[in-house]
Amino acid sequence: MARQPCDLEYLCAFGARLGLHSGRTAVVRRLDVGALPLPSGRLVAGDPADRRAAPEPFVQRVSSGPHAVVLHLAELAAVGQLPAVTLVAAARLVIRETPVSSWEPALCEGEDPDDLAEDDFFGHAARNGVGGFADAGHSPTGDGTRSPTARAPGAPAPWPHGTHAVLPGTGPTPPAVVFRTGHGDGDYPTWLGRGADGEAVCFLSDFFVLTDGEVLERLDSP
Repeated sequence: MARQPCDLEYLCAFGARLGLHSGRTAVVRRLDVGALPLPSGRLVAGDPADRRAAPEPFVQRVSSGPHAVVLHLAELAAVGQLPAVTLVAAARLVIRETPVSSWEPALCEGEDPDDLAEDDFFGHAARNGVGGFADAGHSPTGDGTRSPTARAPGAPAPWPHGTHAVLPGTGPTPPAVVFRTGHGDGDYPTWLGRGADGEAVCFLSDFFVLTDGEVLERLDSP
């Protein structure tokens, strides 16, 4: 069952050059995009402006923010008819800059990993290729129901504003960091990393660019 993420070593190998099964090569980069206020200590992952299916907060509570948001980028080289492109492979909310000793699914109310079939996960939906992080205290209202989802991200969607945007929030709109989600629309899992002391280190949303068997080999090291 999907109680542990896969291949996260590649996501965190900043500066490494990787060979992918697609025939492309990818260089892994880190992009620090700013801090997210998290006064409630509870994170919402998903598009905070999507009021059709407003995401629910995770049940795991962490220290109140602000906390840094880091994007894990994959710079894909051109090959054949495919141009070079930079994709957001993952997004991470940093609680503490210490190593992760264990991972667990970030769960919403009522979700139980024992309900998952093999290779399934609880994920948040990305529509128009957009995901984000926001504080639970500012989350739009909605049922936020999530369903177990197989590892099958959808087709690419355009994003006209680069890899990310930091939204200060006005009125009912939450302060948020929004970003492109890998190859586009789909359902994506978020994981909670804990340190050796059992305390929360980070939340990480994986967009299946450098995980789930996409990497063939590491061509060189950082």
